[in-house]
Amino acid sequence: MISIKENVNSVEEFNYLYDAVGWGSYDKKVSEKAKDEYKKYQVKTISPEEKEYLETLKAISNKIDDKAKSE
Repeated sequence: MISIKENVNSVEEFNYLYDAVGWGSYDKKVSEKAKDEYKKYQVKTISPEEKEYLETLKAISNKIDDKAKSE
């Protein structure tokens, strides 16, 4: 295999070749699937601190909503 590092002199040249060959094209469905998989990954890997922070924000939001409803 030809080494890209040895044959491409700049980022611009690489990007041009990448697009010209079609390596840069992608299917929208593939992109959406990747985003969905990443969201699943994020949910699984949320830290305890992040989880507590999000729960606190949710609780504050609920209190604001309850207060707005009672007025």
